Amino acid sequence: MLRKSHMFATFRNYQENFSFLVGFLYLDPE
Repeated sequence: MLRKSHMFATFRNYQENFSFLVGFLYLDPE
């Protein structure tokens, strides 16, 4: 149970970081 919860938290954190990275690259005027 605990491990599964940890995995879910890690996945959610990764998802947030990925979204932030995509937004950063998208907003980058290059």
